[in-house]
Amino acid sequence: MDLSPLIAANARALRARKQLRQRHVAERGGIHRSVVSVIESGRRRITWEDTIALCRGLDCGVMDLLAGADPADLRDLHLR
Repeated sequence: MDLSPLIAANARALRARKQLRQRHVAERGGIHRSVVSVIESGRRRITWEDTIALCRGLDCGVMDLLAGADPADLRDLHLR
């Protein structure tokens, strides 16, 4: 199960909805702006550390980034 594309799309949508620039998300999350860019573009497989940084930067929870995930995947991860 690769949830990277889903997390990338949700991060992009959350950032747009909150009207944040990638730079702001990066600063708040403690990562470089280029990391946010490659994550959102789908050019990087997202790590747990990336997920935590995105949550900090977007002021959201992990489940916000996993919105729309297959319920079976969430069960496998013991998140549902």
